[in-house]
Amino acid sequence: MFLNKIYSEPEVFEPVEFKRGINYIFGKKEVSTQEEVKNSLNGIGKSTLLDLMDFALLSNYNKRDSKRLYAAYQKGILKGVSIILDFEVDKIQYSTKRSFDKPTTIYLSIDDNAYEEYPIKNIKPRLCDIIFRRKYTGHYSDKWLRRLLPFYIKVQMPEKEPFLNPIKYIREAKEIELNNYHFFLLDIDNKISYRNLQVQTDLTKLETTTKEAKRIITETYGAIKMPEIDSKLRKYKIDIEKLEESIKLFELSEKYKIDQNKLNKLTEEIKELMFQNSSDELKIKSYQDSLKIDINIKPNTIRKLYAEFNQLLAENINKSLEDAISFRNNLVQSRREFIQDEVDSLQENINKRSVSIDQKTKERAGIFKLLKAKKAITDLTEAHFTLNKIKEESAELKSRVKILRDLNKERVQINQQINKIEADILEFEEEIADKELEFSKVFSDIYNALYPEIDDISVFDITTNLKSDAKIQFTVLPNNEMFSKGRNQGRTLIYDLAVLFNSIEEKLKAPRFLIHDGILDGMDKTHFIELVKYLEEKSLQNYEFQYILTLNEEGELTDNFGDADEVNPKKIEKEAVLVLTPNKLLFGKKF
Repeated sequence: MFLNKIYSEPEVFEPVEFKRGINYIFGKKEVSTQEEVKNSLNGIGKSTLLDLMDFALLSNYNKRDSKRLYAAYQKGILKGVSIILDFEVDKIQYSTKRSFDKPTTIYLSIDDNAYEEYPIKNIKPRLCDIIFRRKYTGHYSDKWLRRLLPFYIKVQMPEKEPFLNPIKYIREAKEIELNNYHFFLLDIDNKISYRNLQVQTDLTKLETTTKEAKRIITETYGAIKMPEIDSKLRKYKIDIEKLEESIKLFELSEKYKIDQNKLNKLTEEIKELMFQNSSDELKIKSYQDSLKIDINIKPNTIRKLYAEFNQLLAENINKSLEDAISFRNNLVQSRREFIQDEVDSLQENINKRSVSIDQKTKERAGIFKLLKAKKAITDLTEAHFTLNKIKEESAELKSRVKILRDLNKERVQINQQINKIEADILEFEEEIADKELEFSKVFSDIYNALYPEIDDISVFDITTNLKSDAKIQFTVLPNNEMFSKGRNQGRTLIYDLAVLFNSIEEKLKAPRFLIHDGILDGMDKTHFIELVKYLEEKSLQNYEFQYILTLNEEGELTDNFGDADEVNPKKIEKEAVLVLTPNKLLFGKKF
């Protein structure tokens, strides 16, 4: 992608055409006859022009993100104005038109055909594919337009830090997200980085949800632990069962009009039956005791006694005794049978009464429960209200607990995924070693050209840092004294150029331009001269690129700059695509 031209309808600023190589947007100072500076070069419109380019490439337009453009619109400068940007991708000409009155409507023209209207949300994915889509082994999304373009368009915003960290080029984005874009820009497979981003995002959402679930439980039930919660749920269940049973019994007592009189009558009947059983049991015992009386007669003893007196008498007595014993035995047997029949009859009656006692006892117990429930529940509506309230509290707590348990299960699963990712990253380091080396060569070439006096340091590394959420860390030059002197912006300059020239060498589908605003603040003039020489040399080597930068004659180029043949204010002014002065403002007036 190359930028060709930016202009407006109607014209509110001088159209700017871009060329291959270095494109200066130059702020020239003006002096009086006494060689005194008349006006500052701040606010003349250099950064605002870059804002317009970003606006044409669908950047956010609001008071927070577009302060300069928003202020110009509020002053009436940009009302009714549309910005048009002409560019090309793969030799195809494109043009976008976007108005400040309707910034969510975009017009796109291809190869000078008529403009077609699109909602901004629909044109962003298409434009992303036009600029970036290529054969790529990793993860790419057509939603990345405004996540990738800010790498190539770095415009200093008021009240924001300069671009100190080349990896964190989107200030509000985290390293774990940005890693995916850097891998894409370097054409290194980002699938493992993207998988880690998804998992860590899920973990962050999980932690937020878990914290909120715990907060609600704590506010409602106090700071209680899971065992205490389980105990509370069991108590809810017991209370619900008891109350449901009581309500059921109450409703039965009302239905059958059961009262205390019926309970008393049953008690009397049970007592009577128990008394009759007790009487019969005593009778049985008496019958059984009577059978234990000794009725045995020993005839031999009597016979022997009479034999001593008279043999005949003894024989007669013996015969009479045998008859008497036989009769007695028959009589005893009849008595035993009679008594047993009586005992069996009595026992049968006892058993029948016992069954009746059991039935009446159960009935009485049921009535007792009914009456107890009736006494306990004086208001059925209130009882149902209490029951529903307990059920609701139980259901809510149970639901909260289930959510917590499900969240804990999900946490275990996520941690397992993270462990797998960490193991895969260790292998990933070896897999990307060759591509990392090739990019490091491009990076070192630029670094050595700009800073030849400093060597023997590690310039670029992709390392594993499992303690961080990102797990993978890009290291771009050491954060040493040399770079803190230039507020570390030298690192951004070198890395951005390395990504640009790596894309060219690898023939990647990507922008062939870089836009830097304020990136040279604090940069040593010698290093600036080396930068210009390096870029001009690349142009001579048939590298097609556009390096668009803002530059002030006053500030960046005043101190110790001298009149170097390679770079001087006059040469820069002559080569600049736009020259602004305190008397030649971008919009013709301050805003």
